[in-house]
Amino acid sequence: MLIKHWRDKKQKKLNNSLKVAILSKRLPEVRESLCQGADPNALLTDREYALDLAMQVESVPIIDALLAAGGDPRKPYHFGGENWLRSDFARWAGKNEAIVNRLSQAEQEAESQYGSVLQYQYINPYNFPKFMY
Repeated sequence: MLIKHWRDKKQKKLNNSLKVAILSKRLPEVRESLCQGADPNALLTDREYALDLAMQVESVPIIDALLAAGGDPRKPYHFGGENWLRSDFARWAGKNEAIVNRLSQAEQEAESQYGSVLQYQYINPYNFPKFMY
């Protein structure tokens, strides 16, 4: 029980450092948090995931780092009582076209490679490609 509490506390701290790095638009700190074990699919605020925050700060390199670490672009973005694809919401919200295109591409890739994405996460316990270190 004590080990689980310690592990949960450590994960929460890592995820919080990821949130701060994303909101500060600091790509090296985002990569470092992910390398240390921050969850790219964690709920970082009451209703926003890491990719949602990266979309809000309009950073394609941060989005790419989160996706490379196993971030799931297919998780719905909740807004106005409805579930949106992130690319559709980004387009509706008037985000940078590069953001819209990257999210749309990631959603299509995830849809066509669903099995390989899950396999990659299982094989790589650090959940982050070595070329990004």
